[in-house]
Amino acid sequence: MNRLYRIFCLVLLTGCASTPASERPISATARGPYAVETSRANFLDAKRSRDIPVRLYLPQNAPGRRAVVIFSHGLANGADGYRYLGEHWASHGFVAVHLQHHGSDIDLVREKGLVALFKSTKDRKHWRDRPQDVTFILDMLESIEREETVDPFSTPVKGRIDLDRLVAAGHSYGAFTAAALAGFLVDLKKEGGVTNFRDERVDAAIMISMPKLEGATPQAWEGVKTSGLHITGTRDRTLLFRTFLRHRRIPFEQITADNQTLVVLEGATHSTFSDDERRISKRHAEYIHATADATTLFLKSVFDSDAGADEAYRTLEFPGLATVERRRGAGASG
Repeated sequence: MNRLYRIFCLVLLTGCASTPASERPISATARGPYAVETSRANFLDAKRSRDIPVRLYLPQNAPGRRAVVIFSHGLANGADGYRYLGEHWASHGFVAVHLQHHGSDIDLVREKGLVALFKSTKDRKHWRDRPQDVTFILDMLESIEREETVDPFSTPVKGRIDLDRLVAAGHSYGAFTAAALAGFLVDLKKEGGVTNFRDERVDAAIMISMPKLEGATPQAWEGVKTSGLHITGTRDRTLLFRTFLRHRRIPFEQITADNQTLVVLEGATHSTFSDDERRISKRHAEYIHATADATTLFLKSVFDSDAGADEAYRTLEFPGLATVERRRGAGASG
């Protein structure tokens, strides 16, 4: 056990924060026209006796109700992680909702250690809790809009969020969460069998570094009917979980819905996308900028009625930095 623990610590720490992402300088590449304000709240799902912290990134003085991207963090992270994405999206006029999943977050590491964190990835209770956390927060935001729930945010959100325009996004464990919300069939085994967590409010999904899902069949992806952006790196591997680039590609290859795009960043690692690399690569800033830019163009292509936004996304390229593959429906390419 001691040997396993040492190996686990060495491997896992390559994906855990050395410098908290919330303290890192934020990408200024292609920043949008809006200043960004943040707001926090903690929600209690009484039915599950479960607290869900939330951090919002909002475009300041943006007119009307804004489209929403709800973001699910990876293992050992939280609502304060991935700040570079939240700020970038908000600067372009989107509301970013970052939530925290207790039981697979940074608090678990602090309270119970790395072995408990490793075990959480095998506990399918968390496979159930994660998509349910997101659906609960969406329900609460709707309730706030209807004035059935007191707005707990320091910056009021009523009248600023359009949940009829919604993208689910996530990194690693969070990519699984986004996929489940988009219709991926989750096999909970003893925790409930094969379950569909599809949330009909979700218009599209961003899946960054999808984890390897043991036992998942091609049929499990048939329920995903939304467009998707998939992002990974050529060094995006997690040895402890025996996960490699070929596993990260599976959703892109098996989802048959139209408009699937895969961006593979040359040299990017698993922790690159959480902005938590312990050993910063020479191209780190380029990776962060490309991830922020690709996801923002995807959001604009989903929500913007301007044909130029869709064209910019469809012709997206990162010469010398990444390969971009596209699929237009089952068996299509282009």
